[in-house]
Amino acid sequence: MQQKLITLDLDGTTLNNHSQLSPLTIKTLQKATRAGHLVSIVTGRPYRMARDIYDQLQLTTPMANFNGALTHIPHQKWDGEYSMTINKAVVYDLMRHKDDYGIKLLAVENKHSFFADHAAPATFDFFPHEISDDQVLTEKSLRGNIIAFGDEHNDAEMLDYVGRGVAMRNATAKIKSIANDITEFDNEHDGVAKYLSEYLDLAN
Repeated sequence: MQQKLITLDLDGTTLNNHSQLSPLTIKTLQKATRAGHLVSIVTGRPYRMARDIYDQLQLTTPMANFNGALTHIPHQKWDGEYSMTINKAVVYDLMRHKDDYGIKLLAVENKHSFFADHAAPATFDFFPHEISDDQVLTEKSLRGNIIAFGDEHNDAEMLDYVGRGVAMRNATAKIKSIANDITEFDNEHDGVAKYLSEYLDLAN
């Protein structure tokens, strides 16, 4: 089979409901890599919350964090690395008016640092305008050779962009409506691994 770029959302998709990789998922994704396919993590998670997963899968491909606002290759320098930030004035304004907006926790984070105004259970995510998961997908890759998996609204543009957008069985109705296919199993039952095993003929 022609080489595929496989882009993976994490929560609700590649990870189970305990935010873990199952042994079958690890085995299948590593088998896909050995077969010559490219496996890449594309997630809303910050780098600090995705690094261990990247390492568990023994990846060497670029990873996208913060819904595409940070794209890099972990543990090495890469000329293609980029990071987009929010205007500091917006952050300062939010800090001044957090009570007006009902913000319980305001966190500022990039690849190497994390600052939280104070600990509390509720948060909001803010990203630069027009940043979405599809922006990590290079124009040099033919869309027909990109397979993307997702389950939530922030995966919509990515799934719509690629040649084969796959919604998880547990995905939202919106994601299922734009996907080319839907996994037979949900994230708790190795939906990504079982789909790829059949689609890429990795059983043997």
